[in-house]
Amino acid sequence: TETEKELIAKNEYSYMDDLRERINKSLQDLSVSSYETFKERLSDNGVILSERGQTFSYAFLDANNKQRRARETRLGSDFGRETILHE
Repeated sequence: TETEKELIAKNEYSYMDDLRERINKSLQDLSVSSYETFKERLSDNGVILSERGQTFSYAFLDANNKQRRARETRLGSDFGRETILHE
């Protein structure tokens, strides 16, 4: 979003960027070889993954200890169910 881009440009905290980083960290973990292991790594990184129909929803506490939720559609196609399950 524009707001998110502005925060990043100002070097300010963006919870969406934080969430993407946590998901990427989980995906890059060499021990992740299944969906269940991926969910465990997300949990280790403070993210709860929920399936909502055919899409993912992510929940976590941000750096300000505020509960945040985001659906895959707001994060981008790289964070969607189809992409992640086929990696």
